[in-house]
Amino acid sequence: MTEREHTEPQGRSGSTGRRGLLLGVGALVVALAATLTGPLGATSPAQAAEPTTNYGNRAGSNVLPNVARTQAQCDLGITAAKSNDASLANQIMAGKVAIEKYGTVIIPQNPTWRPQSGLDSSGDAHMSSLHYLMPLLREGVRTGNQDMINRFYVLIRDWSLNNRLGMKNPPNSAAWQPIYTGFRMQVIGCALAGPRGNELWLRQLAAVHANYVTTYRSSLASNNTGIQLAMGQYVLGCSMSNAGWRDAAIWRLSGLANSLIFADGSTNEGAVSYAKSDYQWFNEAARRIRLCGQSVPSALGRVDDVPEFMAHAIRPDGRYEALGDTSPDRASTSLFAGTLAEWSASRGTSGSHPDATFAYFRGGFIFGRSGWGTESRPYTDQTFYSVRTGKGRSAGIFHAHADAGSVTFYANGSPQLYDTGQWKYQYGSTRDYVMGRNAHNVITASGGGYTTSRAPALSRGNSNASRDLVTLTDTGYRKNGITLTRTIMYSRGGEYLVVWDNARSSKKDADGQRIARTFTQHWQLGPGRPTTVERGRVSTDGTGGNTTLIWVGAQPALSVANGWTSPRLGWVSQKYGELSPAPMARATRTGTGANWVTVIIPRRPGVPSSAVTATGRVVDNTYVELSVTNDQGRTEQVTLSRTGATVTS
Repeated sequence: MTEREHTEPQGRSGSTGRRGLLLGVGALVVALAATLTGPLGATSPAQAAEPTTNYGNRAGSNVLPNVARTQAQCDLGITAAKSNDASLANQIMAGKVAIEKYGTVIIPQNPTWRPQSGLDSSGDAHMSSLHYLMPLLREGVRTGNQDMINRFYVLIRDWSLNNRLGMKNPPNSAAWQPIYTGFRMQVIGCALAGPRGNELWLRQLAAVHANYVTTYRSSLASNNTGIQLAMGQYVLGCSMSNAGWRDAAIWRLSGLANSLIFADGSTNEGAVSYAKSDYQWFNEAARRIRLCGQSVPSALGRVDDVPEFMAHAIRPDGRYEALGDTSPDRASTSLFAGTLAEWSASRGTSGSHPDATFAYFRGGFIFGRSGWGTESRPYTDQTFYSVRTGKGRSAGIFHAHADAGSVTFYANGSPQLYDTGQWKYQYGSTRDYVMGRNAHNVITASGGGYTTSRAPALSRGNSNASRDLVTLTDTGYRKNGITLTRTIMYSRGGEYLVVWDNARSSKKDADGQRIARTFTQHWQLGPGRPTTVERGRVSTDGTGGNTTLIWVGAQPALSVANGWTSPRLGWVSQKYGELSPAPMARATRTGTGANWVTVIIPRRPGVPSSAVTATGRVVDNTYVELSVTNDQGRTEQVTLSRTGATVTS
């Protein structure tokens, strides 16, 4: 908790009557009473230079901050000024404010810094980021409001007293985890540029953070969170003229660029939105390095290849495909201006695009589309699909879901097969569902035991003028002796999908008999769509485009789950924090093996389900023969194997 606030003037330790302050306002003599005590209490410069204390390593705190350099850093990223700073500052002074999409934090006179009911799990942890307090400093300096400035510094000091590094049973166990520590260091950097930036307790707090990060090697910093951790350390290294801190930050950034971004520009985070965030944050890091007068390491050049990946990952409606921890938000045209992703982000109104309409990426993504737009058929009218082929959380890819083999499909101006999406960072059974197999367009097997530690084997992935073809073999259920094989074909002439699934159980019981399993194929359809189940087919209805799924050959038992809670099935998240009921078609078979041949045909607005057809057979479990008629009356003959396909009309 904070001690009583006072408004009496207090001299700064080492003050020289400076300074060109935050937002260009002159020096304001505002202070906290000298009665504030604690682990970072007032000490002499000689004491501050001691290498260790009971609260971390304070070495480097005897240097006064370089205000000009610190101010330049403060104008970037999470600490940059906002158009509604005045409103936010007043809300904080009144005792509560939103921490972005994660909920609203209550800020009493004496905060406990403990989790709050108005925040999700991420919001509780972000309480320790302190970045949401920045409007107090910016607006306080801009208007000369000493109460706001005083409150800003008091809250930072109070946090430091209540969340000492290494303390037992801290108010929030995530307080010193990478991303929150990284954001907080950037806030501390801004505090160093502010009216009381010379004060010893603040410089010591900066040193404790920067020295701690130098030796931080936890895998928790192996993804995007490590970028912010490094940027925070770099901000303090630049502010306090500490080459060791800066070098450690650059070393971390270089390693992260090589591990998070594959050579083809795809992300190793299992989620499209984090490819976007990494692109944005690595570019921000490069700008910070240049502003401090250093050269950007060559490893950060890998970020230049990310826009091509993003171009393929953005749907024809200009939204990110909701893969992994991704909400289908509108892509930023300004972020990708001048890159190959600008065309996709702008929905085909500006920029350029890649040549390929089929692309495989090492991060575990396959994307295909009918085209990039022409005068007669604009970009927004194109068909699009995705296939996930990567590892998941079991392999340390924290933002990936258990979605290996999952397919999404977009046609006639809207999604037809959905990924459930991100929902929010509220850990529990709902979050487990959103990340799990049952929430994706995949095969599940009774008995559980699925692991995402290995990527499925991609035995074939290619495209020609008539079709795209992908085959994956998934051994995620290997401890139960189950192998899943999925072949996906996209017809470029008919613009429909054929998905041929096989599940095989090889594990035997005590009598030497293969164990029978219940296998279920899942297809997540759109929220608010009425569905009709007939023999061998499920169709959606409603305004706009629709879809018919047709099962050819041996018929599975068909059903639809919509907003079920026990078991949880049939939900879609279109926005962070929201989860809506939506029909999920389920095709179930029981035995030691099962086959499904599913033809997914999109229908233009007003076209009835009866207008589309698919018939055929599986021959010796080695190939499939089909006749498919799409919503425009085009009939194609398809011969499909695991390694090849021919399509004729």
